Amino acid sequence: MIEMHNEVVEAVVEQYKGADEDIAADCLVYLSSLKVLPLAYTATTALESMGRCPTCGCKLESYTHRVYHSEVDEPPYYESVTEVYCPYCDIRGGDYVG
Repeated sequence: MIEMHNEVVEAVVEQYKGADEDIAADCLVYLSSLKVLPLAYTATTALESMGRCPTCGCKLESYTHRVYHSEVDEPPYYESVTEVYCPYCDIRGGDYVG
């Protein structure tokens, strides 16, 4: 059997390109949940490149915070770090404790 997982994912992305990315994300989440590992991996990679959560398909958000480094002897003592998170899986539906 011919491996066509790249073509399947590309067809889904191209079909909904510019029209409705939410439908494309839903389709890719479905494909990533299948037990066909090459297809699931390709769909997950496509979701991540679209800036979507590979678990639920929501748009990923980011926040920047500063991390203090006590081991540094000279300034700057703080490092700016940007974290990417899913507003649904990582906060509302996840283990986030605020």
